Amino acid sequence: MKTIVFQGDSITDATYPRQYPTELGNGYVTMTAGRITFDYPGQYRCYNRGISGNTTADMIARFKYDLELLAPKVMVFCGGTNDIAQNDGVFVSNEEIVANIKSMITRAEAVGSKVILCSLLPANKYYWSNAIENPSQEIKKVNQMLKAYAEEKGIPFVDYWTPLHDEADGLPEKYTADGVHPNKACYAIMQDILKPVVTDVLSKLK
Repeated sequence: MKTIVFQGDSITDATYPRQYPTELGNGYVTMTAGRITFDYPGQYRCYNRGISGNTTADMIARFKYDLELLAPKVMVFCGGTNDIAQNDGVFVSNEEIVANIKSMITRAEAVGSKVILCSLLPANKYYWSNAIENPSQEIKKVNQMLKAYAEEKGIPFVDYWTPLHDEADGLPEKYTADGVHPNKACYAIMQDILKPVVTDVLSKLK
């Protein structure tokens, strides 16, 4: 059975129920936590590899496992905001964030995986970190760099930021309880944006 891997941090972690290969048996997975559903019975098996708190460096550290064990036909990337928040206790430049994501995409494509690249979600404050006073400007810069890279490479780019940001370039209160993590209403919008892109990529697989 072909596999789809959703790779990222807490934004992905909270999107779908946590699933590991040893827990799945021979069935397929309906990925839903009352937020987003990807349901491809008998055709595709979906894996949630979002881990809360992960930076792009953390994602790289476990990427060999994810890539080799899960052998994804499609990988959906959504990560980088924790780098801006300096979760690992070090400053990470925007260029380094994008370079880390590029390195994972290159490795995925080298083994035949099709890639979908998602923007960072809006946020104008990290409630757990004072490393940066207003992250929204850095988020916008990273998103611009990711979009340019996706266009250059012909990779589908999923823009969450544009439809979700408010006048302060943050995530509106109606879409979040803490200013960073989406609620159910927000995930419904994200599903409407992401699912057609995933479905289109799957339709073109040989």
